[in-house]
Amino acid sequence: MKSFSGTGHFRRYHEYYFAALILILLLLLRLLSSFNGLYGQDSHEYYRYALRWKEFLSGGAHPGDYFWPMHYPVYGALMMFLIPGTALAQQFISMLSMALLLLYTARLIRRYSPRVDMGTVYGYLFLVGFLSPFLFQSAFLVMSDMLAAFLATAAIYHL
Repeated sequence: MKSFSGTGHFRRYHEYYFAALILILLLLLRLLSSFNGLYGQDSHEYYRYALRWKEFLSGGAHPGDYFWPMHYPVYGALMMFLIPGTALAQQFISMLSMALLLLYTARLIRRYSPRVDMGTVYGYLFLVGFLSPFLFQSAFLVMSDMLAAFLATAAIYHL
């Protein structure tokens, strides 16, 4: 029987497994806490505008002008077709952004410090992702902060 670790499948794709594990843990924490992510005026406005975009995409009236960046509510509206009627759709975008942010951070570390062992990389990701209050909190909020952090990190990686 082939080994799952070592030079095989796990070694090649361990970063993806790590990101999937982080996403699952964040979803479990959200479900256990029942926190809907609507904290403050901005998150309520993002949620309201995402509902208007969902209505528009379903054939309703145009959602109108908007003061804040529009990508997050639009992505939230699209996700609401899969997770209907709750702020969990937008929270999922924030959680997925957190998992992908950590994935790209690991790739950046390995690119610029290729001799660092993966234990050190994962230790750093734990410090950054779970002991940094801003990042950890942003993974659960209906806010565009985590999506913006992920997109900026991905842009730096792909330069």
